[in-house]
Amino acid sequence: MVNISKSELEALERVDYGCFGTIYRKDDKVYKVYHEKVKNDFKEPVDNPLLDFPFLTIHKLNRLIRLNSSIKYTDLTEDILYVDNKFAGMVMPYYEGELFANLKDLPLEERIRLLRELLRNAKELTESGIYLFDQRLKNVMLVNGEVKIIDTDDYYVKAPFIKNPYYFFKSIYSLDSTCKSFLGEFVRSTHREVITSKVSRKFYRNTYSYKALEEYLDFKSIPYRILFIDDEFDIDSDKLISGSRVLLVYDKLDIPHILETINKLDQRCITVYDVVSREDMRAYMNNIAHDECLFVEHNRVLTLK
Repeated sequence: MVNISKSELEALERVDYGCFGTIYRKDDKVYKVYHEKVKNDFKEPVDNPLLDFPFLTIHKLNRLIRLNSSIKYTDLTEDILYVDNKFAGMVMPYYEGELFANLKDLPLEERIRLLRELLRNAKELTESGIYLFDQRLKNVMLVNGEVKIIDTDDYYVKAPFIKNPYYFFKSIYSLDSTCKSFLGEFVRSTHREVITSKVSRKFYRNTYSYKALEEYLDFKSIPYRILFIDDEFDIDSDKLISGSRVLLVYDKLDIPHILETINKLDQRCITVYDVVSREDMRAYMNNIAHDECLFVEHNRVLTLK
């Protein structure tokens, strides 16, 4: 237990301000002091659930402290923090590094390597009965070349004594979203459901297991010839190149027309890998492994570099 006065706390360097608490640095440790109030889904101030029932939070923190020595890749809570003899938060190591949210411009190969490390770390936690429901890019850091999961103490972290399949699903669902965000998946939520009902499920299946996520990363690593085709492409053209990943390019989002084109290509046994706007084409190339990119515009083949 660490017990400090309010004046001692206020003299420390404040390094971050999160949803559930404020982070202060003391040497190689950080003190996370939980807020009295937090915002709910409607942006309204409500009591912080971590302080509503402090004995439950302390119970969870004590469990994380006990598990810390058996976890290899993630640093969990090290101690419980009291301010003026009142429970206030927790203590954990201080990191200097870069958030994953700031690393999305790294080469695709490097991002996939980092995600494999993240899967390893997250899998170790779930196998130890620790479930993280909020594995956002802002909660993962690259520290001295090592991937570190942070914020392992907040309300969205569960550490029951008995393994929980529902908690596992919520945890892997969060991890799935983080991986796809880091790799710049471009099918937007506004039309993803409609389009992916037609786009091959080989590419957009649910990846809600560690094995499926590893297979997804394997798939993203394989270099292919990329063929972008525009709305005016002749479906019967002989320019469709065997072994290509076909991406349908649109200037204006017209879902009925896109689905009609996908169906016509499917009749020729040509699978559409994704649908992307013309303005996103260049960025898309940075998020998919390829050995050659071709763009067919008005049935003319152009090489993209």
